[in-house]
Amino acid sequence: MKYSCILALFLARAALANLNVWALPDSVRLNPQSGRLFEERTISSNYRHCSSVWDGSRRVISLHAARNEFVAFQVVLEAIHPTSGIDIEISPLGASNARLQIFKAWYVRIRRPSTGYEATSLGPGWYPDALLPKRPSGLRTGFPFSIPDIHNNIPNQTSHTLWIDVYVPRDTAPGRYQSKIQVRWQGGESSLPLDLEVGSLTLPDASSLRGDIFNNSLARMPAEQELKYYQLAQQHRFQPGVYAYRPDLKPALDWTSYDARVTKYLDGSAFTSQHNYWGPGYGQPLEHLLLPFDCERGTNRARAWPST
Repeated sequence: MKYSCILALFLARAALANLNVWALPDSVRLNPQSGRLFEERTISSNYRHCSSVWDGSRRVISLHAARNEFVAFQVVLEAIHPTSGIDIEISPLGASNARLQIFKAWYVRIRRPSTGYEATSLGPGWYPDALLPKRPSGLRTGFPFSIPDIHNNIPNQTSHTLWIDVYVPRDTAPGRYQSKIQVRWQGGESSLPLDLEVGSLTLPDASSLRGDIFNNSLARMPAEQELKYYQLAQQHRFQPGVYAYRPDLKPALDWTSYDARVTKYLDGSAFTSQHNYWGPGYGQPLEHLLLPFDCERGTNRARAWPST
């Protein structure tokens, strides 16, 4: 009986030690095979113990935000042995009414530097790219998952990152708010305190960032998916650049369908509760839109629109 109790205690402690949980800022990328940062050559090597969001000595995550602002950080899950059944929950940040969103990183293998960027390349490897949102129960959520992740199929994977978005509403009172991050896996769990310090500054809804993130794939998206993309861009203060929206040409030039598609972005209604929007830029229209003309055809007449 004595030895069976000792064995049970040993197995329990081994399970608890199976996953090391810590945090990173939102501006760096972790290599899921080595567990080291791709940007390691440009930042302090002490990031496992201390960073702008992480105090390893107290094992506390700390954020600072203005009102009407998004802030973000990453939770690192470092597996000592293959681990399954990994899931995460975050309790509300007190009375702040802050919105917390959890995303699971999806890694893409980069085999060679992009042409023209060889000097600034951080080398080949599996880079975190897409962020998959954790959805309500009952839908396919990507959670729980395992390390190695059976869906991403990364050889010799030892680590995985989760991205956490925190939006602080404009009516939040300045002060300090606290929460707890709970990570569970098969046979163990770990918790980290989360501190949010909200200042008195309130960011405006109008954006001063001019320019476009080029994405012509929006023109081929279903309407609801396209709307969600524009809303995500508005929340994070950038604007998609899409020149491939086209009016109908037959039997004559007809802008009806074009207007129906883009008007909600130009009058700001896409970014209101009418379309279930919340966050920065509420009710603010896009400042500009790329027109559907391309005359830089040169010898390639297929690029010109309207065709001649």
